[in-house]
Amino acid sequence: RLKRERRTGLTNFVRALQRQLEK
Repeated sequence: RLKRERRTGLTNFVRALQRQLEK
């Protein structure tokens, strides 16, 4: 459960960062 939640948070963080970089 911790591993899955941590992976989701990381993916969300990377996606938000890439979206800001693309903008």
